[in-house]
Amino acid sequence: MMKTESDKKIIDFLAKSYLCEGLSEHQIEELSSFAIMIYLKENELLFDEGDKTDHFFVVATGKLKALVSSSTGSEMQELRSIHPGDCIGEMAMIEESTHTTRITAVKPCSLLSFNSVKLLDFLIKRPQTGVLVLLNLSKVLSSRIRYLGHPCDILFSNDHP
Repeated sequence: MMKTESDKKIIDFLAKSYLCEGLSEHQIEELSSFAIMIYLKENELLFDEGDKTDHFFVVATGKLKALVSSSTGSEMQELRSIHPGDCIGEMAMIEESTHTTRITAVKPCSLLSFNSVKLLDFLIKRPQTGVLVLLNLSKVLSSRIRYLGHPCDILFSNDHP
């Protein structure tokens, strides 16, 4: 089957994402068949805290920001910037839960959007691909935990039962 220009762009963006680190060209092409390209304008909202979506995203172009409510809930605080190659919504996909942040475009963006159920089903049916993709996501989540503070700080605090 002949690839369209859009198909080629999706494959190229995925190949540059940490999500596909270690995947073969064939595995990336298979994964790309589940992606559709979506576009956000500057300041457009992708999703808000508490939203439940059934999609997982990989940033292709542009810049977004993740915001969280302050402890009082009266204002939003910027948590991090999101750049091409970054994934968004992986925690909500894995946990089948709501989003914990508000994601807004800082600049016009293009994102690869994956239906979470279809993506997870594909990864289960293709264990070699699934293991690599989930390992790559695990590395990202691990680095985010390290960024927030040493994990043992949580374990040894007096703030939990």
